[in-house]
Amino acid sequence: MQLLRLCDFSAPFSLNDVGCGYGALLAFLSRRHKGKKISYLGLDLSAAMITQAQQLWRKRGDAEFVVASASPRVADYSMASGIFNVKLNHSDALWTQFIDAGQLRNA
Repeated sequence: MQLLRLCDFSAPFSLNDVGCGYGALLAFLSRRHKGKKISYLGLDLSAAMITQAQQLWRKRGDAEFVVASASPRVADYSMASGIFNVKLNHSDALWTQFIDAGQLRNA
C-alpha cells in the first residue's frame, strides 16, 4: 500500500488495478479513503476472480472489473501489485505477456 502514498486524494482520479483478484485494493480504499472520488478499474486474467469481484462490488457505481491482460483505458494511476502473487494455472508465456503488457501500456 506504499504506492498509494503517491495518489492525490484531494481530487477525483482514476485507478487501474492490474491483477485485482476479487478487489482487495478497492476494499482497502473504501475503508481508508471513504467518500473519495475514485474511478476504479480492476483487471485480472482469472474469470472466476472477476466474477467474484463483480458480485462483491455490484452496488459500487464507480468500480468496474474486466478479464483482460492489458488495460482498455489510460488512468491517472495504475497499480500491479497483485500480479506477482498468484499465477493460478496460466502458462509462463501468458503470465509474462500479462506483466509485459501492463508495464508497456501504463508506462
